[in-house]
Formats: sequence, C-alpha cells, structure tokens
Amino acid sequence: MAPFPPRSCRKPALPKAFAGGATAPVSAGNAAGVTSARMPGGHGKLAPQKRESVPEFPLSPPKKKDLSLEEIQKKLEAAEERRKSHEAEVLKQLAEKREHEKEVLQKAIEENNNFSKMAEEKLTHKMEANKENREAQMAAKLERLREKDKHVEEVRKNKESKDPADETEAD
Repeated sequence: MAPFPPRSCRKPALPKAFAGGATAPVSAGNAAGVTSARMPGGHGKLAPQKRESVPEFPLSPPKKKDLSLEEIQKKLEAAEERRKSHEAEVLKQLAEKREHEKEVLQKAIEENNNFSKMAEEKLTHKMEANKENREAQMAAKLERLREKDKHVEEVRKNKESKDPADETEAD
C-alpha cells in the first residue's frame, strides 16, 4: 500500500516562486533571497526571506539496518499469513455471495411456482363457473322447449276437438 494518496487526489506542488509570492533573483551578496509582496497602493515591498520556511531535506535516505536471516524469515512468514488471511476472506465473501444467489434463485422459483398454482386454480374455477352457466342455460332452453312442445300439443288438441264440430256445421 502506498504511503501517499494517488496523484489524482493530491494538490499539485507549486514551485517556491509561487508559494509565498514572487521571489527576487538570488545574488551572491544576497544569499537569503528577497521576497516581493504587493501592497495595496500598487508598490512592491521587499523583505528578506525567512530561513524557517525552507524545509530541510536530508541529502541521503536514512540508512537501513542490515536484516538478519531470522528477521527476513519472520517477515516472509508474516506476509504469507497475511496472504492466506486475505485469501480466506475472499473465499468467505465468494461463498456468502453464492449462498445469497442460491437464496434469491430459490425464492424466485418458489414465487414462480406459487404464481403458477394460483393461475391454475383461478383458471379451474373459471372453467367450472363457465360449465355451470352453460348447463344452466341448456336446462333453461330445454325447459322452454318442453313448454313450447306442451303448448303446441294443447293447441293441436284444441284444434282437433274443434275441427269435427266445425265440419258438421259447415255441411
């Protein structure tokens, strides 16, 4: 892991000339340098640069102590332990993700089955209601047909009973 944030997050480093105002050129007689700061009247003011503002950097990186074989071995073992721990964590997360996917899939299958059952029950109920309506309509039509046949038969009987009498009167 890097000790610094990525370049995109850091502020760009400004040269010293822009950090505290304009710096006058340093001459051999003026080793401290002179800073020019603008005053409200538009005239520049010259002031000597302070020594405290210049950070001191070591000329060489800090010397690393020589590591013994045991220390190197300990570091390698610690790195191996971190790698194994990270691998175990990743495997655990993958297992949890797979378990969640299984649960979601099982729930979707269950909801689909429930929907299918409800649709089938609804369709069966509708078909039964249609069958009962059709049977009731057929029974009503048969009843009207019987009534009509009965009426026709009555009319025929009445006509037959009146007909012989009408023939005798017509002669």
